[in-house]
Amino acid sequence: MIATQTQIKAYLNITTTTYDAQITAVLAQGAEKAFLEYLNNNFLHYKVTYSSSTIVFDADNDKITDTNAEFVTDHFIVGYIYVDGSYHNDGYHNVSVVAETELTIATTPVAEDTGEGMDIYLVKFPLMLTGLFAECVGEILFKEKGIKSESIGSHSVTFMDGISKELKEKLNVYKRVYK
Repeated sequence: MIATQTQIKAYLNITTTTYDAQITAVLAQGAEKAFLEYLNNNFLHYKVTYSSSTIVFDADNDKITDTNAEFVTDHFIVGYIYVDGSYHNDGYHNVSVVAETELTIATTPVAEDTGEGMDIYLVKFPLMLTGLFAECVGEILFKEKGIKSESIGSHSVTFMDGISKELKEKLNVYKRVYK
């Protein structure tokens, strides 16, 4: 997760529970996925990776397992991983427990034993991304819907694709043009 609800509230200076349900709803509706798709950057930590053709996605226990793996030894930690090369489970997975031969994930994967080469990468989000994601959530929560641009005195704000021009400029540092 790029930012928890607590981090988002702290960044937006929200000290009450008034907006908790709305923040939860924004997160549940895929704001994080849309944010990462906009950036077109997986933030892969290429020094912490595991490749194998014996990886199994265990839908009954919400785990990724491999009897040949050494996830702890290979420096995997609790947080996000990115899977590439599977038939049904490519993408981000939030790891809650790391054991030597298995990773417990927060969502139920599609049961799969590919028998093909698959890669698992640790994801390392830049620290500044937390604040930028919180700012994006703030725009979703608090900007008036339907406004394309507005000016107050010498300050002008233009919204495009749900993200303000100012926020897009800040995000450009992390945006990948190609993949």
